[in-house]
Amino acid sequence: IFFGKTPVDVSMRKDSAGEERNGEFGDRQEVAAVVLHLRRYEELKRKKALASVEQALDEAVSMGGKLHGVGDERVVLFAPLFTHEEDNSLKAVKAARAVEKVLVVHNSSGKEKIDFGIGVNVGEMVVERHDGKTKFTSVGTTMVDAKRLSKSAKKQVLLSQDAHGKTTGKVKVSREGLGWRLSGVP
Repeated sequence: IFFGKTPVDVSMRKDSAGEERNGEFGDRQEVAAVVLHLRRYEELKRKKALASVEQALDEAVSMGGKLHGVGDERVVLFAPLFTHEEDNSLKAVKAARAVEKVLVVHNSSGKEKIDFGIGVNVGEMVVERHDGKTKFTSVGTTMVDAKRLSKSAKKQVLLSQDAHGKTTGKVKVSREGLGWRLSGVP
């Protein structure tokens, strides 16, 4: 999985047989992003706490997300291309809650505490498939906002205004700092 910032032409393109194809090379899709920010990552790398992080992320992936990990941030994306659902906002919020629960259980029972924050945002991305690889290009501030929320969250899940708007009446939240703190999911 690759995140790029270069704009992608998503108009109709011709394949090698000369047929027009749309979607095979890149489509604008509404994607729900869950970003897990791990504080003191270098300390975690040397300890066994990362096993709990991987277990937590496996929960999110099992719900249909695609995982991308770089250093102290892990990103799980829910796109219609993978989930076959147009609106993935509630699925992403449930995945974020599942990740939070695994990490909270680890912190309550383990000696090695994991300091984390989780941010959820919904927005447009260009999703491309090429040679068996998937490439995501953020449109606007989709990823920036999710990462900012994850960095400001203190062992909790924060939803963006867009994610909150998509899940209003479906989850319990309260206003906190930059976003909406998740307190309940059905």
